[in-house]
Order: sequence, then structure tokens, then C-alpha cells
Amino acid sequence: MGPPLTRREFLLGVLWLGPRTPGEIRELAKVYSDRNTALFTPEDVEKAVDHFLVAGLARINQDGMLVLERKSLHPNLRQAAEHIAEILSKTLT
Repeated sequence: MGPPLTRREFLLGVLWLGPRTPGEIRELAKVYSDRNTALFTPEDVEKAVDHFLVAGLARINQDGMLVLERKSLHPNLRQAAEHIAEILSKTLT
């Protein structure tokens, strides 16, 4: 496995896998932190979520789930998201 993901990389990959509630994101961050050297606190996750919302990379839908704005992502960011999601799908299962 490569170096640990940053909190923003982690969130990008998690959201590429599908919409999540803030609680689900925090729980996945805990699982990831338990299996890697990266330690994501709930505050780290909240900062990443805030960054994505402010930057227009994600939105909160009517069900309260954080949704990645895939159509607005730069092609390089889309490619990175796909790669990170692949890593996470192996790590989190």
C-alpha cells in the first residue's frame, strides 16, 4: 500500500464511491485510521467536508447526504478520485 491519504484525498475517494451522511464519513474515517498510519479526527473530517462545500466540490442533498459534484470536477481530479476510490474500496472492506 502507498502512503496514507490526506483528509481531502480520503473524502474525495469516499464520495466517489457514493453519497454519504456526515456520520458515515466519520465512521469510515475511523476504520481507515485504524488500518493505516493516518489518524483522522472528527475535526479533520469536518474540515475536509467544509472545504468541499465551500469549493463547490460537493453539496448536501435533500436527504442530508454529502454528494460529490462529479460533473464540475477537473478531469485530473476525476482520475484521482477514481484511483483513490479503488484504494479505499480495498482498504475499507
